[in-house]
Amino acid sequence: MNKQQSINKQETVDKQGIINKLESIESLIDKYGGVIGKLSNDARNGVDMVSAEVLKETIEGIDKENRLLTIGIIGRVKAGKSSMLNSVFFEGKSVLPKAATPMTASLTEMTYGESYSLTVQYYTAGDIEKIKKFHDEYVKQLNEKKQSFSDEQKEEKGQEDEEKAKRRAEAKMQEAEILSASFEQYRLMQKSGKLDEMRRENKPDKTIEFKSPDELKDELQKYVGHDGAMMPFTRNVIICMPEPSLKDISVVDTPGLNDPVVSRSRRTDEYLGKCDVVFIVSPAGQFLSAEDQCLTDRLSSKEGISQLYWVASQSDSQLHDSIGEESDWQLDKALIAVQSDLASQMASVLKGLKEKKSIGDQFDQLIDESQERMIIISAMCHDLYLRYENKKNWDGDMNHVWKMLKGHYGDYFDTDLSARQSLKSISNIEKIDEKIEQVRSRKEEIIRKKQGDYLSQQDKNVEAFRQQLIKDIDEDIKQVEDSDIEKIKEDRKKLQKDKGFFDEADSIFEESLKDFLDDQKSKIRAAEKELFSEVDEKMEQLPDTKTRSSREKKKGVISWFKRLFGAESGYETKTWEVEIIRISAMENVLKKYKNRLVDLPEEIGFKQAMNAWRDSAYEKICNCIDAANTNDIITSMFIKAFRNMINKTEIPDIDLKISDFSYWRKGTIEGEDNIEEFFDEVNEWRSECRDSYKKSTNEFIKTTEQAIKKERYILPDMDEQIKDLEEKLKNKEQTIERLKTARKALKEI
Repeated sequence: MNKQQSINKQETVDKQGIINKLESIESLIDKYGGVIGKLSNDARNGVDMVSAEVLKETIEGIDKENRLLTIGIIGRVKAGKSSMLNSVFFEGKSVLPKAATPMTASLTEMTYGESYSLTVQYYTAGDIEKIKKFHDEYVKQLNEKKQSFSDEQKEEKGQEDEEKAKRRAEAKMQEAEILSASFEQYRLMQKSGKLDEMRRENKPDKTIEFKSPDELKDELQKYVGHDGAMMPFTRNVIICMPEPSLKDISVVDTPGLNDPVVSRSRRTDEYLGKCDVVFIVSPAGQFLSAEDQCLTDRLSSKEGISQLYWVASQSDSQLHDSIGEESDWQLDKALIAVQSDLASQMASVLKGLKEKKSIGDQFDQLIDESQERMIIISAMCHDLYLRYENKKNWDGDMNHVWKMLKGHYGDYFDTDLSARQSLKSISNIEKIDEKIEQVRSRKEEIIRKKQGDYLSQQDKNVEAFRQQLIKDIDEDIKQVEDSDIEKIKEDRKKLQKDKGFFDEADSIFEESLKDFLDDQKSKIRAAEKELFSEVDEKMEQLPDTKTRSSREKKKGVISWFKRLFGAESGYETKTWEVEIIRISAMENVLKKYKNRLVDLPEEIGFKQAMNAWRDSAYEKICNCIDAANTNDIITSMFIKAFRNMINKTEIPDIDLKISDFSYWRKGTIEGEDNIEEFFDEVNEWRSECRDSYKKSTNEFIKTTEQAIKKERYILPDMDEQIKDLEEKLKNKEQTIERLKTARKALKEI
């Protein structure tokens, strides 16, 4: 037996042993339910013990839920995401179509299924109205900018060029990414001829099954293809295929960052937060552009991501010119040089962003292990490798790449064998497969640890349940042996009539509860104030500076003559610093702030404090009941009723009724006035958030108080205990015998 088999066997024994132990206890409870039924329910509530059936389901759920390896793919449009996925999972077949623009890219999920199927989820009528609203705002701002540029032309030259003003206005509007995305999306909706139909009512999800991948591919074009009839209205698609490569895998290909629909953007973020591994795809020829850097912001708030890799696609384009010359046209050296240069560039850029607090700790792995986590690939070379024997069907792009490689690296392509091997090396798709398998292996370890932690806690709970039940049976035996039911009933009536006792007990309870809740409310307020200051500091660190330059005409007649004859010396370059801020970085800071607010009760240890309060109140009320001179059985029943009351209390969650902060633009904002306007909106949101949190905290405290007081049925609980005892006393000897037998059996488990 190897080590892994030994580990698996030990886990199985431990898991089955805990389940068997709990099942034995439950079987014994079923057998002696008449005498220990209520005792077992109270003991179970006290230690938060689930049933054996739930225990088994939870263990299986951990395994099933976490067995699925979730892979996230992010990258700008035309970065090569679809080509990479087609190469990794579909042997280069063009199953996934390429998105036309960032605006039309759908959220695509791929996973295993017993048959080929496609589920389409459409934009809701509400989504479409939001897109229209942004579309109309785009048109309004475009016209305003057009008019402004036309007025400038009239003032400077005495005439206007409408076409030039329009081009300048459209170029300027590209900075407002969400408005631009919405304009394009809505324009395509209008062009489709289906807009009125889709706006009238919400179209239900549609699932279609197919006999072959080719049928699925053809149908998929209708929903996410460039000219697909339903493409403008498709929000998400889920593709299921009986492909072995997708077994236990879910792949999420995300849309562009400038998503006009908040619901889809939020769902994309939820997917990314659950990913075990995320591949950030960027073209090697335009590596780590400003748009790529914005992608990092989307991941900065995703604490759950296990592994990150950066993929430089289209790497074959970098093997020529200086890289080739410096490598003496040796292919292996050129590939190492490309990978090393891009890895160093990635580490340098991310390190700078980390120093500016623009990205989170998740990116440390890319900085510290840059050479290992930078993967260069060429899906085109993978296609050439797979279709090597079918050169006559190569398209123009494939032939161009082949010609360039043969021209510069002829020695590596002089035979069919060496050519195929070289194409495979350049494609490097196997490296993606390797990383996925590494993550899968780590995930197996994570699953085992999660199951182990859960089993360890449940093992403690089962034993605590067993011990508590034994203790309660001991007390019950004593009660049955020593009880005079009529005397107990009489003492119960006296206790009920003892107004002084109940007034004192009630006063102790109310006062201790108020002190506890006031203290917790104060701690939550203090934690919120500290968090607010912490966010202030982070916000102050976000603005950065960037150097801008412009080519301007020099003053003077001589310079005028120089320009007249086309001389560059008639111009001068002026540079200046502008303040900039990345919008998505701010959105991530505020999203973390909101999430932390919701978790503050947990951070300050509310549940632990409640347990401490329970023990304190329990002790005070015990002293109170001792002073009432009741008999031991009544005292025991009262204390047990109080314990049951607290154990049944459920702590509510804080419900923060405010949406995440989202700005109508994406990318970066520059200029003092624009940044000031942006911060005005940020501070307005924060003010609303604080007001909402104050209300939510008050509601949280109030609901907790109500939940505790709701269970204040001490006398009814005592009556139930007396009734249970009365039943047991009807056959006193038999009851004692059965209780002792149950106790003995419990001790032997």
